[in-house]
Amino acid sequence: SWEKEVKIIPTWYRDLDSLVGWYEPWQIIVIGARPWVWKSMFAINLMNNNILNWEKVALFSLEMDRKQVYRRLLAMNSWVSVWKLKHKTEGNELSKVQKWFQRLELQAERCQIFDDVHRIWDIERKIRFLVHKYGTSIIYIDYLQLIKNTNVKNNPIEALTDISQRLKQLALELKIVIVE
Repeated sequence: SWEKEVKIIPTWYRDLDSLVGWYEPWQIIVIGARPWVWKSMFAINLMNNNILNWEKVALFSLEMDRKQVYRRLLAMNSWVSVWKLKHKTEGNELSKVQKWFQRLELQAERCQIFDDVHRIWDIERKIRFLVHKYGTSIIYIDYLQLIKNTNVKNNPIEALTDISQRLKQLALELKIVIVE
């Protein structure tokens, strides 16, 4: 049966998994909402759930730099505020942060974060590399509208359509999940 051939991956949000189903290879999932509703943080939470369950993931962050993403991952896992991580962490909180930092370090091959790739063909090339070298199965892209596409000029709607089509083809070809 097809269920034996297809690897389905939970989001680890029980209600979300029961509502929309689990991730399946070749899917593209678009997280969309109005500005200021924390879409990026939701995506990082989804990614964190995959990391904690030893999935191989990658994040292309066009909005936050790598340091900010790691800081948020450390804060959400250690329960130490981002403010304290930026300024002064000591005592019990410091040991919690160090524990989670070591865990993230151990999973470095399973969790790749890129903040320096902005053109669609560079993203495609890097995704192919990650899938073939590391077996990465889930790709997160934050923020779709910031991807540069020089194939289509002067029409942002056509540029986004082209990017989405290319990412969908890539997901189908490589049998991966892309969350954008």
